[in-house]
Amino acid sequence: MSWIIYLLVSRSIDFYNHSYVGITTNLDRRIKQHNGLLSGGAKYTSSRRPFEVAYFIDNIENRSIASKIEYDIKKLSGLNNRLNYMKSLTLIKKID
Repeated sequence: MSWIIYLLVSRSIDFYNHSYVGITTNLDRRIKQHNGLLSGGAKYTSSRRPFEVAYFIDNIENRSIASKIEYDIKKLSGLNNRLNYMKSLTLIKKID
């Protein structure tokens, strides 16, 4: 089973461009949860809906690696910083 790290961005007028980072094995299901269409979304996203995917990195081999990368991304502030960091990771991945 491969893991996905995803970056969501809020499209709410009050929370426009607020971002959320998470990991999952099923991105479609997880987005529906965050948007309240299925139960199980994060507390942070419940008041900032709707969300859309800004970027994701897939085919991460195990949860431990995905969690470490997620933690590094969550330490960054601002949507652009998070997005640029994730894009730099995919460039490294393509070079390997």
